[in-house]
Amino acid sequence: MKRLARCDINDILEEVKGIPELSYLDKERISFIVSRGSMSNAYAKIYGLHREIQVGFGIPPIYVIEFLCEKVSSLNMEEAFIILIHELLHIPPKFSGGLRPHGKHVNDFIARKLSMKITHEVKAKFYERVSSCCDEKNPNFRRISSKMYSGKKSRL
Repeated sequence: MKRLARCDINDILEEVKGIPELSYLDKERISFIVSRGSMSNAYAKIYGLHREIQVGFGIPPIYVIEFLCEKVSSLNMEEAFIILIHELLHIPPKFSGGLRPHGKHVNDFIARKLSMKITHEVKAKFYERVSSCCDEKNPNFRRISSKMYSGKKSRL
């Protein structure tokens, strides 16, 4: 069963916004979570809110970046920070709610290059914060079920 917890690293986003290529990021519209128990091979995932939900509720585009604890914990500080930059690169400059695909604007080379523009102190702070959020004793983890219903058959 998958467990999720919010991870407050938005202050680190201010430092990342100092990189001209990522200055468009809006920390009020990006949130971070950590998860345990995921079956994915990814280190992190990014989610954008569907346009229909944005329009239906009258809210601007927002994004959530999920770090998979079992995977991220195997990385060193530099590698983990590159993962953060990589996920942020998926957010388009117009902040439209969509996601940029891997390719010209989102790739490991660009993520590594941009990561080099951030100080060791900021990377260390990020790594410590994510590691703390991923701690198995984190009381903020909430269990979620992949089942959308209780298992009873619908009569429809």
